[in-house]
Amino acid sequence: MVKITSNPQRSIARYPPVENKGHLTERPGKLSGTSLKSTVLEKLGLGRVDVMYQPGPGRDFNVIKLPGKERDVILVTTDPLYVNPEFGIEDATWLGFHIAVTDMLVSGVKPEYALFTLTLPDSIEPGVFEQMWSAIANECRRMGIAIVGGHTGSYDGCAFPMIGASTMMARSRIGQYITVDTLKAGDDIVLANPPGMEAIASLLKVDERNGRDEFGARYEAIKRQCWSQLSVEKPVEAAREIMIRTGMWGGESISAMHDVAERGVLGAVNDWCEATGLGCSIGLDGWPFDPSMAAFIKCHFPDPADIWAASGQGGVIMGCRPSLTSTLLGELQRSGVPSRKIGTMKAHGSPRTYTIGGSMHNFPAEIKDPFWPAFTKVARAKN
Repeated sequence: MVKITSNPQRSIARYPPVENKGHLTERPGKLSGTSLKSTVLEKLGLGRVDVMYQPGPGRDFNVIKLPGKERDVILVTTDPLYVNPEFGIEDATWLGFHIAVTDMLVSGVKPEYALFTLTLPDSIEPGVFEQMWSAIANECRRMGIAIVGGHTGSYDGCAFPMIGASTMMARSRIGQYITVDTLKAGDDIVLANPPGMEAIASLLKVDERNGRDEFGARYEAIKRQCWSQLSVEKPVEAAREIMIRTGMWGGESISAMHDVAERGVLGAVNDWCEATGLGCSIGLDGWPFDPSMAAFIKCHFPDPADIWAASGQGGVIMGCRPSLTSTLLGELQRSGVPSRKIGTMKAHGSPRTYTIGGSMHNFPAEIKDPFWPAFTKVARAKN
């Protein structure tokens, strides 16, 4: 049973800043690749032959072979449930759900089953919980996902925005999904949706002053438009359409997809390099932001490279065989998804480089996401 108390102040408690006192991370977010490898990836329980892939960076999901079946598999993925009340409960829950479902969608397979673990603040109000669960259930129904189990409770020490986890599952067959393993040197890298989309949409929600200064009467419409782009359904469906139309699955046309999450586009491409050993060369100049959006971004991310390392839910990087890149870009354009080729995967062991402002740079050893400090700064100023 969920214990509900009435305390509106605690029910929308803001995420406290984290000081680095020997903790694993300097700020909220994923562990660094180094910490993950040294702490987690060497200790993965029992090795089983029916688990097809070793977990690690760049792997949004795993695949389990079904016993007695030659090609039938189950795809499975899991993510925290992130609900930040600063965005309004319904919008925040919608975003949290789409962050969770993205890791399955980028396989090219639609999720079928879900489990949700809700570890709620002990002060959550009945109306807030009802709004949250209705938002999750409605999106599952719309997408054809059955909720098959989970755990719901409220506990001391639990607080927004991290209030549990979600697990997604789907049935498929070997060769009818795409993974990072089908990415090859020479594949083009296409970015669908703008860089730093989650950071931009989140900051527009909370920074009304700069938003109205830059967009004027367009502010509310721009805010809604950016929030609607935090789902990857449109770009992923465009890629699926190409694979269905050409009959080229298993990486033969669209070779891989990966969500742009924490650490942005740079982090997503770096994940691919970590997972495959391939190098990359990407160009970060020239994304067609309109002048007002460019000015709003500069308010929060003065360094032009920062938006490319900022949290980017809604964005997808797509590996594509060069012969089909123009076809992919055309399909994305017809779907109303802004996109462009941003680079190429290079041979195994090649350097990882990006060009911005006409200068080439090597990827940093650890990519830091500038979104958290920018968001915390605005939230503190409001209070």
